[in-house]
Amino acid sequence: MPSVGIVGATGYTGLELLRYLSDHPKVEVAYVFSREFSGKKLGDIFPHLTRFSSLVFQEFLPDQLPPMDVCFLALPHGLSQMVMASLLATGMKVVDLSADFRLKSDAQYEAFYGQPHSQPHLMQHAVYGLPELYREAIQTSQLCANPGCYPTASILGLYPLVKKKWVLSTPIIDAKSGVSGAGRSPKKELLLCEASEDCVAYGTGIHRHLPEIEAYLHCSVLFSPHLVPMKRGMLATMYLDIPSDITQSDVESLYTDTYKEDSFVTICSGDPPHTKEVSGTNRCRIGFKKVGHQLVVFSVIDNLGKGAYGQAVQNMNLMCGYPETLGLAQVPLWI
Repeated sequence: MPSVGIVGATGYTGLELLRYLSDHPKVEVAYVFSREFSGKKLGDIFPHLTRFSSLVFQEFLPDQLPPMDVCFLALPHGLSQMVMASLLATGMKVVDLSADFRLKSDAQYEAFYGQPHSQPHLMQHAVYGLPELYREAIQTSQLCANPGCYPTASILGLYPLVKKKWVLSTPIIDAKSGVSGAGRSPKKELLLCEASEDCVAYGTGIHRHLPEIEAYLHCSVLFSPHLVPMKRGMLATMYLDIPSDITQSDVESLYTDTYKEDSFVTICSGDPPHTKEVSGTNRCRIGFKKVGHQLVVFSVIDNLGKGAYGQAVQNMNLMCGYPETLGLAQVPLWI
């Protein structure tokens, strides 16, 4: 049974990873790393994670790594690249949840993340962890770059149309995310009195996930993300022109055929999907509505699930040779 370590285990992604892995029958979580809680028992800090209550937090020291088969790296961008070479040198498999290895261009990384990449040669070594597009490459990879939440919802929503060459205009992506997407570190704009009863657009045309969306769609987009006052969940609504002779039924057939082998993507033929329908899961639900020559596509995910930890477990399953659905059968959190 592979031994697993989680670096950054006390953030929202790390905690949800532990929740999911508590039900995984084929891995052993052996190490949890946190500088803040080093030396303390996990159960004393997070008593809800009963399966791992006896684990003791360790400080993460790249030059003194314990034996791990798989490492989930949930560090802020800029930090993963500093330790990646040490991790890969041990032969372990790494699922990196930061943005450090999602792009293939170090110049593009510097332009959007404001700092040069210290390990540009490793950017080419990484496989982009969107199983619906890159399943075979993930299965043989040592370094998996787990996608961002906005790109996951957007790429899955637009990919069939781009692949079929039915896109006649620059897609407009209007995406809305719950506040957990900003992480667990305290920020004034995420306080209850600041975020509640408010909705705001940010990073229109310049958001850090823009180059990621365009790189893997092979298509230019106009991307405008929004923060909405809910804890978790993401809705990407996308607008574009398609050939006028393409019907709603044609679109549904295209999406159904594209994702027929993908367990975590569901095509909705009726009303647009709700974020509640995927909350707490690794699922993506996609709907669409043709209006004249235009098509509106709706894609919903849990920004922490398919947008982070759920997809990370899915990628780990592929890298370890397990069925990719293993440990990911959770029912949505409707309330």
